[in-house]
Amino acid sequence: MGMRHFPIHPAARSWIMAAGAFLLTAVWFAPLLAADWQSLGRGTNRPTGASLEFFIDKASVRRLGPAIEFNQKAIYDSDRTTAKGITYRSLVVTVYMDCRGRKAADVAQVYYDRHGRKVHEWADFGYAFAEVPMPESFQKILPGSFEDMARHRLCR
Repeated sequence: MGMRHFPIHPAARSWIMAAGAFLLTAVWFAPLLAADWQSLGRGTNRPTGASLEFFIDKASVRRLGPAIEFNQKAIYDSDRTTAKGITYRSLVVTVYMDCRGRKAADVAQVYYDRHGRKVHEWADFGYAFAEVPMPESFQKILPGSFEDMARHRLCR
């Protein structure tokens, strides 16, 4: 006597596929769903004069000795355009911040349009290998800036 083959009913097969798709989606989007965005307030972007609200994601904070890495988000009141002609409404930036040196470097940026669709992405691929941005990538954190407020909340 050989093994008997019991075919799976088509309704059960579609349920299994749906469950698998749900689990895959949940695993893929878990980091986004786990974000803990906290507003640092509204203000004006100094170079452009654009009005925006600024957030930090406390769940994304990763300690790296005297430095930290975290995500910050800026949501503008109106559409903005990059130097390359990309129109966006919000921006999520992964920041590497040297807490002692009071300087920071953007290591990744993702731009979104007013509907929340990703329109552009940029990453410092050198950072992915070195784990520390190149020295020329750093900018001094200005007192009273949103980055300075983030530094006070996260560099403890």
